[in-house]
Amino acid sequence: MAYDTYLAERINRILTDQKANFYEKKMFGGVCFMVNEKMCCGVMKDQVMARINPAIYSEALTKREPQK
Repeated sequence: MAYDTYLAERINRILTDQKANFYEKKMFGGVCFMVNEKMCCGVMKDQVMARINPAIYSEALTKREPQK
């Protein structure tokens, strides 16, 4: 599996609903969503990667993944 297409479709739907100016770009074996010519988020295999504010980067690293 290159990337989870269902997850990518969900992100596409959210960005469309928000009326964001975006496009999809295939890269690194996954798909990235470019907003205003910058990578906003993407899907690699079955995981989401997201651009975050550098001011909260250290705090974000301490957050744990929710238990299933």
